[in-house]
Amino acid sequence: MATMGFDSDDQRVANLPRGTQIEKSGAVLMQADPLSTFVAEKLMPPLP
Repeated sequence: MATMGFDSDDQRVANLPRGTQIEKSGAVLMQADPLSTFVAEKLMPPLP
C-alpha cells in the first residue's frame, strides 16, 4: 500500500476472488485493515 498507493492495492486485491482457491484465500488475508492502512499512511511521505 505504501509504495503502490491505496487504489492500486485495492484493485489488485479486488481481482483475487476471481482466481484459484489460493488467490481467493489471499484476497481475504490481504484486505486493508485499520492498522495496515495507518502504517501505510505514515510511510508514504518518506518513500520515493
